[in-house]
Amino acid sequence: MISKVRIENFRSIEDQVISFQNLTALVGHNNSGKSNILRAISTCLGKEWQSVSDFSLEDFIDYDTSRDIVIELEFDPPLEYRGFKYEDPVAVPVLRFALTRYKQTTKEHAKGDLRLESKPLDHERNPVRVLAEAPKAGKQRRYEPLTKIPKELKRQLPLIHIDTTRDLAQQMPAARYSLLRRMLEDIADEIDADTISIDGRSVNRREEFERRLSEVIDVLRVPSFTELEDAIRDAAIENLGIGPDDSDLFRLEFGLFSPMDFFKAMEIWIQENGLRYLAESLGQGAQNAIVLSIFQAYERFKKTGAVFLIEEPEMYLHPQRARAFYDTLRRISEDNQVIYTTHSAYFTSVPHFDEIRIVSKKQGHRTVVKRSELHDTQDLRDRLDQQIDPERSELFFADHVILVEGPTEKMAFPVWAERLGVDLNRLNISVIEVGGKKSLPLFADVVASLAIPLTVVFDTDSSDFGSQRDEEAEFNRKMVDRESAGVRVIPTDPSYEKAYRTQIGEELFLTLTNRYPGQSKPIRAVRIARDPDAPIPAFCRAVFEPWTDYHNDYSEGRTAGE
Repeated sequence: MISKVRIENFRSIEDQVISFQNLTALVGHNNSGKSNILRAISTCLGKEWQSVSDFSLEDFIDYDTSRDIVIELEFDPPLEYRGFKYEDPVAVPVLRFALTRYKQTTKEHAKGDLRLESKPLDHERNPVRVLAEAPKAGKQRRYEPLTKIPKELKRQLPLIHIDTTRDLAQQMPAARYSLLRRMLEDIADEIDADTISIDGRSVNRREEFERRLSEVIDVLRVPSFTELEDAIRDAAIENLGIGPDDSDLFRLEFGLFSPMDFFKAMEIWIQENGLRYLAESLGQGAQNAIVLSIFQAYERFKKTGAVFLIEEPEMYLHPQRARAFYDTLRRISEDNQVIYTTHSAYFTSVPHFDEIRIVSKKQGHRTVVKRSELHDTQDLRDRLDQQIDPERSELFFADHVILVEGPTEKMAFPVWAERLGVDLNRLNISVIEVGGKKSLPLFADVVASLAIPLTVVFDTDSSDFGSQRDEEAEFNRKMVDRESAGVRVIPTDPSYEKAYRTQIGEELFLTLTNRYPGQSKPIRAVRIARDPDAPIPAFCRAVFEPWTDYHNDYSEGRTAGE
């Protein structure tokens, strides 16, 4: 598993260390740098051999080719390398890739030409040392640095990257690092070892496959096919200097497919309503559905050890299918690693806050990545598991979170904000209800740990505490103390409804409530908030005060930050 990646001077990323788990979600605005993180990993692990040509001018930060690109991937557990059959495996915890320049002119390169250095390193970032020659009895072993990254190391961590194009061709067996190919390679190995019964006798399945395929090739042997084979054979005899007496011993013919070669050539066809067409000719939404089906088959086959990089898994999915696919990713991540970018609350979960990485741009220019430093205990997990609600996962995507106790504030606050001229959606502000006053600290800890700006609104006299007044007073004091940590805290004294009743007076309050008889408390609060005769509560003005001036500036043509 990739436990950590350090990226320097790659696209929008100047210097970031990003930790990963079996399942990790990268969350942030468009153009914040989420895809750049996946691109950095894919560039290093997506092929058995990397070269300078795998990078482009756009990969250099600020297009500045004088600054080295460095990508270090750390693994837990480490990869293992064995250069010789009887050599003990050597741990390789780090792979380092650096796109730099030649310091002096060589026979093949001029000073200043780009060069790619790829090195296996130990935890102290020293070169991994391996046997220089095969071990022999009675001879002292000699070690040397491993200066290149052998393909055997990459093969221990097959990487499958699914980008936003959802091109089915990228997941077909012909693609070297595809999901379907990974499953078919195992099937090809099974074919080599399996037998089939032919006329009562046991025959190796691969040998029978090759025998039958030779019959197919015989069908293809039109005269020009044979002439082509003969022409190549005659030319080869001449080029190899084979004499006339030996020419009959030299044969050349077009070879047979191996089972895996046959699988590589396979295509997916769709038959529907009497029509037959290639799956790759379908629209992107339909191709995406087939890619997801391959994922589900991967889960069913219980394959292990792969790294999946997925961009926006929610694309083209209805909410129910999005939730189902998120469950699929969670199950796949039990034996593989899944790293994905998302804009969907269906692919995040408050109880799994430790899997979230908030990606943003510092001063609108450099990508920074933030993870929660909140200590994840079993007690904390159990308490958050009781609060599972897809709407609450919206907090991970907000530029500012307003935490409230329950549905009354959750439903009424957006209406009051609208009346104050504050567009919560445009400002990317989320009002999140936490299911009761006692849950406020729990959510406040999670939000604050991700460095998301936070406002907490709570009743000073809540039914959650019943007659436990001293306990509630201590709770209120601790909530107010959060202001010292940069949290905006706004108490409603003693409660939303009572504070509003006191502000507007008994007569007007009764007039407003009598207009909406038989309604639940949250619905009545919303309808009162929409009533033009209802004054805006002072505590709501306090909640949205930071954005009232912003909105007025915005409406006059100014942009954020001016």
